[in-house]
Amino acid sequence: MLLFSLVFLFASIMDGDCQDTNTVLILGVRADAPPFSSFDDENGDGDPTQASGYTVDLCNRIAKRAVQAGLYSSFDYKKVEAADRFDALKNGEINMLCGASTVTLERMRVADFSLFTFLSGASVMYREKKDPENDEKANPLKVGVLGETTTEAEANHILQDLRKKNNNFGLPVHEKLKLQSFKNHYQGLEALKKDEIIAYVADREILLALRQKDMQDSHTTDIVVSEDYYTSEHYAIGLGIGNPDLRFIANSVLSELYDWDQAGNRNENIFTILSNNFPKKRFSKSLETLFRLQRITRGRKIGELVPEAAIYRPLALGTGTQWQG
Repeated sequence: MLLFSLVFLFASIMDGDCQDTNTVLILGVRADAPPFSSFDDENGDGDPTQASGYTVDLCNRIAKRAVQAGLYSSFDYKKVEAADRFDALKNGEINMLCGASTVTLERMRVADFSLFTFLSGASVMYREKKDPENDEKANPLKVGVLGETTTEAEANHILQDLRKKNNNFGLPVHEKLKLQSFKNHYQGLEALKKDEIIAYVADREILLALRQKDMQDSHTTDIVVSEDYYTSEHYAIGLGIGNPDLRFIANSVLSELYDWDQAGNRNENIFTILSNNFPKKRFSKSLETLFRLQRITRGRKIGELVPEAAIYRPLALGTGTQWQG
């Protein structure tokens, strides 16, 4: 039986029944999530190949490894929005999701995920007002949030907690706040600057990047980002379900980057990539611990007679490449 399986495997490889090496690996990139993923232009309508950011850098390394291994012939980019990114992954329009994606149990029903890539949390951005009670222009009942995100689901709890701890920008204490959803973070920032909303809720690193970009472009100086984290968001790279070989390559690349103590002559590890995308930022001990806990050894492949040429290709009968420690 084993001999038959091996013969079938070799025949499948020779006949091209495994992964089509002419297939292009499609990276889905969010344009509005700096410093994780963004385009050069503020509206996010630019060429997706010009995307940059921390998660984009990681995805590029994974994609190059996948092409080198023969899983794909090349890789390309496709712009995705926060509202439809997981639909695009589920429907096969993209193979990887490169942005700021929080892993949740519900999302695991429609997507696979890599090892965790970052630890963040929701915070609040607002405009500093000397006398918010006398500011008739601002609408104190509206708070902005990005639609179809984990932050949107938690926004009311965040704001209730914020009103108790820090109410220096005029949140009504007894009145119910109204959430206003936006398509992307740039729209939320503009609404805040026009006083159409009194605050904007999103992951803190994104808020800091938005504020920094606006200070450079528009010289706005009265935007404040709260120092507090109100949620815990574990980021990872989204992957299409049923592609264990791409997941293997993704996690191999990440695990190598997380093993910075054993980097040898390698010039890059996860913290050099972080430093390139988060200039002058000091990272928490929690993030370092998160990376250390995810250093996974390569192990040995199940079935010592499986040829090396097949380790990055699906096995016969759709069983996928299997490994054991």
